[in-house]
Amino acid sequence: MYGQKHPLVADSYHNIGIVYQKQGRGEEALNQYTKALEIKIRVYGQDHLRVGDTKYHMGLVYAERNEMDMARELFLECQQIRSKVHGPGHSMTVYASNAAQRASLCAEESV
Repeated sequence: MYGQKHPLVADSYHNIGIVYQKQGRGEEALNQYTKALEIKIRVYGQDHLRVGDTKYHMGLVYAERNEMDMARELFLECQQIRSKVHGPGHSMTVYASNAAQRASLCAEESV
C-alpha cells in the first residue's frame, strides 16, 4: 500500500533496527538503520530530526562495536541537526554532544 520508499516504511526499518540492537545483532541493526536513513534523507532532507535520530541510533551500534570514530561522527551529525532544530542548549542536543565526547575519549584511550 505505501511502497518501499514511504516514511512509515522507514519508521518500520528503524524500529526493527532497535529490536536487533537490543538483541545484540549489531550488523542486522545497522542494515535496518541504513535502509531507514536512505528513505528519511530522501523524504525529509539531511537536517530533519528523524534523520538525526537514526544517525544517533547507528552511532550507538558503532559504539557497542567499539568503532568509536564512526560513532563519534554519527553523534556529531545528530548534534548538528538537533542544534539547528532545537538550539545548542536543548537537552537532546546536549545529549548527542555528550555521546560524541564520550566516543572521542574512548577512541583516544584505545590509541
